[in-house]
Amino acid sequence: DKDIITIDGFDDAVVGISENHQLIYDFDEMVEVLVNRDGMTHDGAVEFIEYNITNVLKVQEYINNFKENQVEYFNIFLDN
Repeated sequence: DKDIITIDGFDDAVVGISENHQLIYDFDEMVEVLVNRDGMTHDGAVEFIEYNITNVLKVQEYINNFKENQVEYFNIFLDN
């Protein structure tokens, strides 16, 4: 069984659910959320996501990155 993990404040960046029932987030949409909602610069938003979200989740092994049509997506999941 896997419990789905969501990233608070990024519901608009969810682009689907994988076959393994993992949420799929669009990295570029996450950047846009931070730019529009929080007034960050594009570079600041990228840095924030990479440092505070993807790096933390990678260390905890909760994230899989993959490329599709030159857009970065990632799945968030938790193995039980």
